[in-house]
Amino acid sequence: MKHKIKLLTLSTILAFGLVNVNAMLIFSDDFSGTSGDLDGTMPDVGGVSWVASPVFENNGDANLGGTVDAGSATLAFTPSNGMLYTAEGSASLSAGGSGNFVTFGFANGQSNVTSTNNRFLNGNFVEGRAWMFARENTNNPFTYLAGQNDGALWSGLSNSPSNVDFKIELDTTGGSGAWTATWFAKDSASSTFTEVRSAATLTAEDITSVGFAVSGNGVTANLSNFSLTAVPEPSQYAMLFGAGSLLFIIIRRRRS
Repeated sequence: MKHKIKLLTLSTILAFGLVNVNAMLIFSDDFSGTSGDLDGTMPDVGGVSWVASPVFENNGDANLGGTVDAGSATLAFTPSNGMLYTAEGSASLSAGGSGNFVTFGFANGQSNVTSTNNRFLNGNFVEGRAWMFARENTNNPFTYLAGQNDGALWSGLSNSPSNVDFKIELDTTGGSGAWTATWFAKDSASSTFTEVRSAATLTAEDITSVGFAVSGNGVTANLSNFSLTAVPEPSQYAMLFGAGSLLFIIIRRRRS
């Protein structure tokens, strides 16, 4: 009976760990620095530097004007199979016309130049893979749209917030060829995220970066928060639990 009690206790501990897995923080930045180029600076958490166009500053400001139309701010990141990633970012879009937007998500490529080529939306410099944006619109000031690369498979939620929180869940547990993403958004009047697009299989998995972009002549935006977390797929913890339980069963039998 003594050994049975030990077995039950250790198995229960393993099971408790199975359902209480803490996410691993990969990147975090609150953009609380002073004015000055964001390019080349380190986030609060993370081992790589921002690759950012000159319009992005340490304090999160992203101001465009004149003939300048687009820029991006990304961190180098390559996902691994068997993980559940969650990217979150907060931004506001306070000025500009109907063609201006703030973009957030996973992409292929990085760039520290500013040009007229929209980032994420097409193949220039930084091409979106699982991404979304908040856009000013003549009929409704802000529209959340979720997409993949080349503007494929659009759907969205319209609202008129002063700020928008983005969240994208990237699931690589299905292995290569079966990565999926789910898109969420939250405005300043909401306490919880709204799913703006359900899980969809990515059309391309060559992700090499994660971050923001801004597009549109004269747009004024501000970034206030960014994070990327990851947890291993649940089956890995289930295997650990099973292996641990089997080990203690063997030990118990040998002691008996």
